[in-house]
Amino acid sequence: MTDFPPLPEPYTLAQRAASKLARTLPGDDLTPIIEALQEYIAPVLAERDALREQARVLREALADSIDSIEGWGAYASEYFQGKHKLRDELAQRRAALEATKATS
Repeated sequence: MTDFPPLPEPYTLAQRAASKLARTLPGDDLTPIIEALQEYIAPVLAERDALREQARVLREALADSIDSIEGWGAYASEYFQGKHKLRDELAQRRAALEATKATS
């Protein structure tokens, strides 16, 4: 997952854009521009929030699957744990889980 920097709320982005426009268009009412920018940015932020929630749910599912594999794997003999590289499999999944936490 790509680590995107946090986005400011729509009002902040719109205000920043309007401020830049105000320097080039002094005296104009920028309210329509601000509102248009807010309308444009709001769905992007909603999508970002939905993707963050989806990532959170997937991280929980991965953590649960790691616990499940570890639990069921304990019933296997040392021979089968070694044959199927249970420790390596768990370590890889834990590393993947930690990597996703670092980018959230």
